[in-house]
Amino acid sequence: MIKRILLLLVIAFSFNACNEETLPVPNAFQTSLDNEFWATNTYETTVSTNITKITVTRGEEEIKFTINDDNVGTYTLDGVNHNATYTENTTTGTESYVSINGEIEITEFDFVNKTISAHFNFRAARPSDSDMKSFARGEIYKVSFTTDNSFYNNIFGAYLDGTQLPLGAIAPQNIAGKIVITVTYNDGSKIIIKVSNNIAPGTYNLTSTGATTAQYIDASGTVFDACGTGSSMNISSHDTTAQTIVGTFHFDACPAGSGTASHNITSGTFSVAY
Repeated sequence: MIKRILLLLVIAFSFNACNEETLPVPNAFQTSLDNEFWATNTYETTVSTNITKITVTRGEEEIKFTINDDNVGTYTLDGVNHNATYTENTTTGTESYVSINGEIEITEFDFVNKTISAHFNFRAARPSDSDMKSFARGEIYKVSFTTDNSFYNNIFGAYLDGTQLPLGAIAPQNIAGKIVITVTYNDGSKIIIKVSNNIAPGTYNLTSTGATTAQYIDASGTVFDACGTGSSMNISSHDTTAQTIVGTFHFDACPAGSGTASHNITSGTFSVAY
């Protein structure tokens, strides 16, 4: 009898474990709504300057996030600066709930493949009577987004010393036989890439002088040049007629005249029109 009970418990546990789904594929959204599993892959996500909106639906239900930023980071869902809402259409009308606490952590903004990933949890109240809904263990995994602002037509991303850099103002130019891509961040720091305007697809060393160069300039104005044998750039496409160029890069950044790296620029990507 005891063995039979144990067997039933194992089967029940296994069944419940199978229903605690994870995120096996991109374009997925899931959470626990009042301790019930809730998932969908129906969504609409848009990113414009300093605003990220994620709206997901399942039948008559909708969850919507409005984040007043467009960077990776953790945001408090206080219903004021950043908020989440839950609405459900019922036979008696529309029930609406607004976040009162909780947070969303945006872990990835991929502006090349245009996907976003995040974790979240929050509690939302119904304004009419303060009835509560609880959302826990929320996951957004590589959900595609569109952009509605020309600011994003040029794409540039990189990591500085292991931390993803925020979006910057991208200024590509064709000057004196060089394509110059200058990206300026809010704190005044910059990354500057220079290549020949007739460069062909391929892999090139990045140095402080020559045909392909790179610099990092910090917020104080200190210049760090690409250095070391491992600093390189790969040009995957270059259309000299349409004047568009796409590539990836990484480089060690050394103070001018020094061979010792002070910073590392990694996972660099760009797709720009000059």
